Amino acid sequence: MKITIIEPKAFVKNEWSGGATTQLYIYPKNSELAKRNFKFRISSATFTDTSSTFSDFTEYQRFLLPLKGHIYLSHKQKYETTIQPYEVEYFKGDWSTYSENTLDTVDFNLIVKENIQCNLSVLNVGEVYIPKRAGKLMIFSTSDCTIEAYASEKEEVQLKGWSLLVIDEEEQLFKLTVKKSEKAGEKVIFCEVNE
Repeated sequence: MKITIIEPKAFVKNEWSGGATTQLYIYPKNSELAKRNFKFRISSATFTDTSSTFSDFTEYQRFLLPLKGHIYLSHKQKYETTIQPYEVEYFKGDWSTYSENTLDTVDFNLIVKENIQCNLSVLNVGEVYIPKRAGKLMIFSTSDCTIEAYASEKEEVQLKGWSLLVIDEEEQLFKLTVKKSEKAGEKVIFCEVNE
C-alpha cells in the first residue's frame, strides 16, 4: 500500500458565489472541476451567505456533511432534510438542490462519477473500517488522530488535523482502525473509491 499525506498548504482554494471552497483532492491529478473531467473530488466549503443553489453535476453522485453548523437541503420534487454535524447526505449530482445554512457552517463534499463504486463513512475512536475491495482510501479529521492500517502487516499513521491521508491499495486492506484522536468525541471521515 502507498500512503500519502496531503497537508493544508497543498490544498487549492477558490471563491464561489456563496463563500469559499477548498479542494483537498481531485483524481486524476490533472483533471479540472470546471471541465467535469474528474473521476472524484474531495472539498470543504465555508459560507458567506445563508442560502445557495447547488451546481449541476450530471453524471456524478454526491456525499455532503457539515463539519460544523447545520445544512437544510431541499431536493426539488424529491424531499427536504436538515443535516447536523457529521450526518451524511447522499444524492445525485443532477438533482436540483437548494440549501440553507448558518454562517459558521463548514462542509465536507465527496463528488464521484456515477459509474464508480464509492462509500463515505464517519467513525469514532476505536471503530473499525473494512474496505470493500482494493482502490483508494482518503481519511480526514479536523484534529490530530492515529490510524492503524492492516494489510500483510500493521502500519500506524499519524494524521494532523485538517490534512488528508490517501492510501492507494495495491491489495485489499484487511481493516483500518481509528486508534486515538486529539479531541474527545472527534470523528474521522473515511472515503473509499473503487474503480
